[in-house]
Amino acid sequence: MTLANLLAIQRLLAFSARPQGVQRLLAAAERNLADYEGYPVSDGVVVECLQQAQMLLAHTGKFLSAQFPDLLAKAKKN
Repeated sequence: MTLANLLAIQRLLAFSARPQGVQRLLAAAERNLADYEGYPVSDGVVVECLQQAQMLLAHTGKFLSAQFPDLLAKAKKN
C-alpha cells in the first residue's frame, strides 16, 4: 500500500512539524524508551535502523515532491 493510499483511507495522519507537534512526538518517544524492558540494541542494529530511516526520509521526500509539490514550496519559503 502506498502513502497516498494510506492518506486516502485515513490510516495515515498528516503531521505538521510545528513545535508543539514535535514536542509531543519527543515526549512519546521518551515514554516508550522508559517503558522498554527488552534486551539492549546492538550497534549494528542501530546503524541499520539509521540507514533505513534515511532511505524512508528520501522516499518520503520523493513522494511529497510528486504528490504534493505545493507543500514543499511552502516549506522552503518558511
